[in-house]
Amino acid sequence: MDNRDVEHLSKMLSLMLRHRPEEFGVEVDRYGYADLNAVLVALQDRSPSVTMEDVEHLVYEAEKQRFEIENGRIRARYGHSIPIEIDREPVEPPEFLYQEVFAEDLGMVKREGLVPRDRQYVHLSFDPHRETRQGRRGGPQVVVRVRAREAHAAGLAFYDCGPTILTAEVPPAFLDIPDLPPPQPRSSLPVSPDLPETSPDTNKPSAPVTFGRVRKTVRRR
Repeated sequence: MDNRDVEHLSKMLSLMLRHRPEEFGVEVDRYGYADLNAVLVALQDRSPSVTMEDVEHLVYEAEKQRFEIENGRIRARYGHSIPIEIDREPVEPPEFLYQEVFAEDLGMVKREGLVPRDRQYVHLSFDPHRETRQGRRGGPQVVVRVRAREAHAAGLAFYDCGPTILTAEVPPAFLDIPDLPPPQPRSSLPVSPDLPETSPDTNKPSAPVTFGRVRKTVRRR
């Protein structure tokens, strides 16, 4: 499979195992598992060329490790919007974890903390330097730091799901929230003084007006 086929397969599996299994006729249990053979049949209904080898390659070789196979069953490791239960024990997290937040949502985060939006759990990253993504709304994003070990000591449960850590929510008391830089003022042209009235000289060619400053283009970040 080329990269486009792998991406397409990953998106179909995500839709099937994270969000809308009923659309594929697949049954997902309380922990998010579905029968692997039933999943393959459902995939082949949409893309007949998909093989079991393709599915296994995606599960075992993909960089982000979104899925896992166990005892003839397959599930998404994280990212669910359908209700599932976590069947692993809580872990002690590292001192800090991170989440990208839209800048326009920072006020809400300061009031409510980090809570699930379109997922069942809050997804936290180990890496504060991930490339900022443009979400469905677009717009700038900032990184909120979670004092995870402090929150764990206070009783919050954290679950290791490979490339991400899940938790039910993170109250504001355990967040380090950056301040947004003040917006840059828009540049404006200086008001030009009135020119004195002069009698037109029809014998001389008109010259362009050169008073004032040329407006500069400002590239905003």
